[in-house]
Amino acid sequence: AGAAAGGTLKFGDAVRLVRQASEGEPTVALCTAPVGCSTKAEAHLARELRRSGRVPDGFAAVTGAPLQEHSPSVGQRGTWEIYRADPLDGFPDSIVHYGQLVRF
Repeated sequence: AGAAAGGTLKFGDAVRLVRQASEGEPTVALCTAPVGCSTKAEAHLARELRRSGRVPDGFAAVTGAPLQEHSPSVGQRGTWEIYRADPLDGFPDSIVHYGQLVRF
């Protein structure tokens, strides 16, 4: 059944994070920004990662993209897989629990 059908959300499931439309604003999906699309934002993110002691290699900038009915690029860039952030978090199963740390 899966989460889309009201079933259980599990690690490894593919999900789409969406903000529903409201008062003239379109429905948007969280998706990766195409590399090179916004070099100023990418440079800013890389600087901030370095300042915080992290390595800026391999990161992906994210953005909210209008969710249009026939947009294959948003579909590909806006689908996320759920991963367990801490394998020793005390939860014995592969079900995502409320409050459990996850990675996308």
